Amino acid sequence: MPCPGLWIVRARVFAARVVRGFCDCWWRFDCPLVRLILLCYRECLPRLLGVLLVDGRGWLKGLMGLYSGEPLIEVSRDGVGILSDSVLQKIDCKGARGEKTISATLMTALEGCRASWVANALVFPEAIEEPADNAKRRGSLFHKVMEDFYHLAPEERSGQTLRETAVNVLDSDEFRDFQANDDALRWLDEAVRGYLNVDRDPRRVNIADWTTDWGRTVPGLEVAVSWKPEGVKRKCFGFIDRLQEWQGKLFIEDYKTSRKAKQYKFNPARPDADPEHGLGGARQQAFYTLMIEQAERDRGSGRPVAAARLIFPLADGGVSVKVEDIHAPGFREKVVRDIRATDERMDDMHRSEFAEFKPGVLCSWCPLVKLCPAAAGLESRFTAEKFVKARESQPEFADYGSAIVRGR
Repeated sequence: MPCPGLWIVRARVFAARVVRGFCDCWWRFDCPLVRLILLCYRECLPRLLGVLLVDGRGWLKGLMGLYSGEPLIEVSRDGVGILSDSVLQKIDCKGARGEKTISATLMTALEGCRASWVANALVFPEAIEEPADNAKRRGSLFHKVMEDFYHLAPEERSGQTLRETAVNVLDSDEFRDFQANDDALRWLDEAVRGYLNVDRDPRRVNIADWTTDWGRTVPGLEVAVSWKPEGVKRKCFGFIDRLQEWQGKLFIEDYKTSRKAKQYKFNPARPDADPEHGLGGARQQAFYTLMIEQAERDRGSGRPVAAARLIFPLADGGVSVKVEDIHAPGFREKVVRDIRATDERMDDMHRSEFAEFKPGVLCSWCPLVKLCPAAAGLESRFTAEKFVKARESQPEFADYGSAIVRGR
């Protein structure tokens, strides 16, 4: 049986076909005014009606840019039901493309609204064509600049060569579209200047050598690390932006392009407390520390992790935050507990085919905010400009094409 809401969807598709057929007939009249009216009628009316396509043939996607495949999720009062096997496979511990992984980002996401994570990670990329200029791409741009810069020999590194590296990255196929984006160029210039306020002499940064799982020795830049704790179905995985080595000790460093440098101090009496909202970054560094230590033991290298820090080039002109608790036994135990909890949450979503809503302060940045019953009452609570702008930028129901249907 079709899932709830599909008959309405198909009725809308039929209506769109009628509209477009009517317009095509009248298009034969060679009158510019008539053609302008029909063009508006043909292209705008289906969008206003929220026309969706579910039969998968793709003609409406080609005309209107809407997703036209099988429904992925159903939005109900308490959460989202997962309708698509392809989405379920991405949650399962073993899917069609192999073993699934747990990241520090995933741990943080599933402690919040699971429905938002499903929408952000599994539905939005399939259904919505994201703007070329977005926070994720800007972050990737800065990370690529820093990676290429630290591939240079120490004596070649300076503020000037960092800016030249930025120009070269902007000229690559991946980021060339940013060259005509003045706001993004200003953003990158600010990030580069902020970084140079943190590490004033890049020649002194000593990039560690790292041996990959395939036995190659490479610079410690964008280092892939993994680990599978006992009793956890999914492997832990992550990329460390930069590894330094001094006197046989390793130092973990990550870039964060948010505008607020977040501090965290583990409290054994309240292990889950996060008053400054810095837990995510600190836990990530402890997560990486555990994986680096395991890799070093496996390879017989034995280099200890001495410290970890987060670099915020856009916060207050450039800020470096040392993560204090990577060696605290209580915090390490918490990180392993959080890994297991994330593994169980993924199992629960896969088993129930459901992800519940958990409304909160970040709802305005969720792609489901305009569809979510749980977020309906939050608009009056969060009225600051940043909340309003974030909420207004999120997709409407019709923008998802047939990817989302409404339940009861």
